[in-house]
Amino acid sequence: MMNCVDDDDDDVVGVQEGSSERREVKQFQFTAWPDHGVPDHPTPLLLFMRRVKFMTAPDAGRLVVHCR
Repeated sequence: MMNCVDDDDDDVVGVQEGSSERREVKQFQFTAWPDHGVPDHPTPLLLFMRRVKFMTAPDAGRLVVHCR
């Protein structure tokens, strides 16, 4: 089981029960996607992707994308 704690840096840190290993989880949310269809222009999505890349360390591991 994984417990999530807020470390006051706007990041969530996961700590597995019985382990001292900590994993940092950064969550980004793209809110400019319309409810129906696709965005009129790609610029907001491209800027979002650039920000995610900038905020993510090169050795951070895998990126998970979730669509609702």
